[in-house]
Amino acid sequence: MTEVKNYDIKTVSKVISTVNTGLSLGAVPSGMKRWVTFVRADNAYGGENKLFLVSTTSETAASTVTLASAGAKDRVTLQSKEHFANPPKGPADPEFPLFSIAEAKYLTAKTNRGSVNLFMQYYDE
Repeated sequence: MTEVKNYDIKTVSKVISTVNTGLSLGAVPSGMKRWVTFVRADNAYGGENKLFLVSTTSETAASTVTLASAGAKDRVTLQSKEHFANPPKGPADPEFPLFSIAEAKYLTAKTNRGSVNLFMQYYDE
């Protein structure tokens, strides 16, 4: 008999801008990690834009592009009005997450130029 694992996949959808944006997920619970399994970014800005997904100590820690770049777990460069999905094809697979965030940390996001519509899937384990 094959064991089925319940990953309790959650999603967040938020507009990200040049102001550091907390994703309102709260801190990663004690003794756990937050595993990100899927990221989709739709660039609403009319030019090249960078999206940073950042592990921080609070919802507002990555207040500059330099701080966001230094703490980035993932960064995506988007051309004008470009759509990006990672992984690009098929459903997200919780067995192969993109990255993780350590306990007591927050996941925040920031762009360097304009707005990005972010959709993300994750679970805590």
